[in-house]
Amino acid sequence: MNMVRKSLIFMTVVAVTTSFVYTWQKNLRKQSVIALDAGHGGDDVGAILPGGLSEKELTLSFIWHLKQVCEARGIKVIMTRTQDEEMTPADRTSKALEADFFLSLHFNYYGHDPERSGVECFISNQNPSFSATRKWSDDLMSRLGQLKGLKMNGIKNANSYILKTNQVPAIELNLGNLSEPDEYAFVTSPVKQWILCDEIAKSILENKPKRSFLN
Repeated sequence: MNMVRKSLIFMTVVAVTTSFVYTWQKNLRKQSVIALDAGHGGDDVGAILPGGLSEKELTLSFIWHLKQVCEARGIKVIMTRTQDEEMTPADRTSKALEADFFLSLHFNYYGHDPERSGVECFISNQNPSFSATRKWSDDLMSRLGQLKGLKMNGIKNANSYILKTNQVPAIELNLGNLSEPDEYAFVTSPVKQWILCDEIAKSILENKPKRSFLN
């Protein structure tokens, strides 16, 4: 009788443990994964912004902030670069192999040109996940467009390597023309950065792909 009782207790423990592990794995599978790409790096400095700040520095700083906000919302983050280093487009896209989304961050610096001001979103119609990319970009730009003081400059097609060869929905987000003082002030404000990052994170969660446990 003692052995039977011990066996029942053991089987119960195994069943509960198995159920817990299965549920944990299932929930983990449901977690959205984003590959965040800080544009430029190394000898590729990008634009030189007001005060001598380089685009490569600002993109990396912003991506670190975005990573924290995404993780706070339960999104797993893969960063293409975590320091000042030059990367090939192939290096960047290879980081997205385990991701659900790929977002490359840039800033424009065109001089004073109202027609080229505002947030631009680039996608590729050659991306294998173009339909999902388009849906995500529409949602993202709609969210950002509701932020007071932030101008939108539309969604545009660009068949760059990182956009067209990615197997997952891929976006290049240019967060404004920083030669415009109001746009520079917006994206470098810690409070506005947090708001921008949170809207991006919410868009990732809203558009996460449906995957089965076996995928």
